Amino acid sequence: MALGLLLALAGCSGASRSVTGGTEKPADNINLKAVDVVSDGSRTVLTLSLISGSRKAGYPESKLTRLPAYEVTALGQPYRLKITLDGISFWDYEQTAWDFSGLVTGLFREVPAYDDSLVIYVQLAREVQYSVSEDEGSLIITLTPGSQTGTAGYYCVVDAFYEHQEGVWPDDIDMTPVLCTDSQNKLLISQVFPTQTTAEAFQQQVSERLKLELPGKTVSVIYLEAGALPDYAADIDYSLAEEQGVLLKDGALLSTPVLLNNGRYLATAPDGTIAFSRVYQPAGSAPGQEAYLSTEKIWTMDISGRIQSVDTPAFYSISSAAYSASGRYLALLDISIENRVLYVYDFAEGMLYNMGEEGLGSQTSSFAWSGDEDKLYAMSGNESMQLNVCEFAEDGSFRIGGIEERPGAEGNLAVSGNRVFFADFEAKKVYEIGGMRYEMGSGVDVKVSPDAKKLLILDTKADAEDHVTTDLKIYDIEADRTDIIVTDARIDVFCFGSDGKVYYTEDAGEHAVDCYPYALYVCDPAAGYAPKLVALSSTPEMAAGGGKLYFIRYIGEGDRGFFATYIYDPSA
Repeated sequence: MALGLLLALAGCSGASRSVTGGTEKPADNINLKAVDVVSDGSRTVLTLSLISGSRKAGYPESKLTRLPAYEVTALGQPYRLKITLDGISFWDYEQTAWDFSGLVTGLFREVPAYDDSLVIYVQLAREVQYSVSEDEGSLIITLTPGSQTGTAGYYCVVDAFYEHQEGVWPDDIDMTPVLCTDSQNKLLISQVFPTQTTAEAFQQQVSERLKLELPGKTVSVIYLEAGALPDYAADIDYSLAEEQGVLLKDGALLSTPVLLNNGRYLATAPDGTIAFSRVYQPAGSAPGQEAYLSTEKIWTMDISGRIQSVDTPAFYSISSAAYSASGRYLALLDISIENRVLYVYDFAEGMLYNMGEEGLGSQTSSFAWSGDEDKLYAMSGNESMQLNVCEFAEDGSFRIGGIEERPGAEGNLAVSGNRVFFADFEAKKVYEIGGMRYEMGSGVDVKVSPDAKKLLILDTKADAEDHVTTDLKIYDIEADRTDIIVTDARIDVFCFGSDGKVYYTEDAGEHAVDCYPYALYVCDPAAGYAPKLVALSSTPEMAAGGGKLYFIRYIGEGDRGFFATYIYDPSA
């Protein structure tokens, strides 16, 4: 089938040439299933195979008769091909036997946050001529040597690949992604400049822009020989997250891939979309002010791995977040020096609601969604707190009302159907709140199981020397029975997994080893909830969602560090 075009890669000018083809949205759930790189003498063939569906994501797979819209663009030195595919939902391809001995020296992808395209960058050893053809769902690019091997020169580089991917890089600054010498990290690189002076002039222009639009980004001038790639020079080295272990069992690391190497997990939606936050530092902050001036932004990652920014103002410090039962709404609690404000973002309408201004007040101690409807409960108020409920209708409207007249308190909420449970942190008592309060016993925190049939209750106690320990109790909501499952522990974080098991982290004590001072335990209902050590952990911060456990670490120090989120599959 169909299309053949021969082009030569542009030389030192940095100009680009393109070929386009394909059809707009030929099918749903298009998947880049395979990428093959094969060298045969002086010729290298790159084949991109596309299908509809993804077995990995639970969608049946079928052949494509037409390719989605695509554009193949030749970029200047360091020589690259940029292949843009529109309407891509999945990319299940894996690197198997890619041949980098010929004209292709590397390959990486960019997943733009602002549309549904997928960009494949092909790093080249020299200038090439290339032809493009289509064949039964495959895009075939054949490369042969061009006349030029390139020239030495000066370039500007900046560590901003992720900003480019996420659409916050200024469009009019002409710098494009390039692979580094480590074949893993990426930088943005300018066109080649003949002299250091011209490169430094461009550096100054870009630096002035970035001071305002992307503070903290450093533009550097480097010299590269013909065909050479830049060394990776990071403002903040996010690749450090890949080098950190999280769970250690019997001296060996368990599989905990990095889910977000610059992001803190917050919540999982019913469709598997993950909400997470990133911390940003403003320009010009004085030493010691970083903690007060930093802000957080909300991002989402869908099941295919595409990351998108949520269009909201920046927040001060997000302490918790949760999706509603339908996944339409995301509630988040933002804490500043004086206020604790509950916000709700409506994904259907693209609206952010300040629930404090809507009637909940400037102080919210905790919130919880009903598990089967878009109904939000919050312990909130201004001078004093009260338990309130906010009910969202299908048209996006909502109404707020009180649950009880008596004053509320600092504590934590959990909801099972229309039954509301509250752990009063100050009184150290757990209540069920309806028309009246029913005292259930002692406790300082509560969490409900995914099936809403069980309630975890964390309790604290102090000995004669004021050493505080924790007990963990499980309450059977249907049977109205409470059992203690963990005693005399030092629990940091606890939760239900999607498998119905209980997970918690605590100080590892005598089991601790260097860099792994915490322990992860599981309480399996099949074993009577008896605690069992899973592994030692390098962090106590843990959350559960979508059948996985998420471990959160802060990598680095001060404003030069970042949050990373690791994913662990307990069933693996």
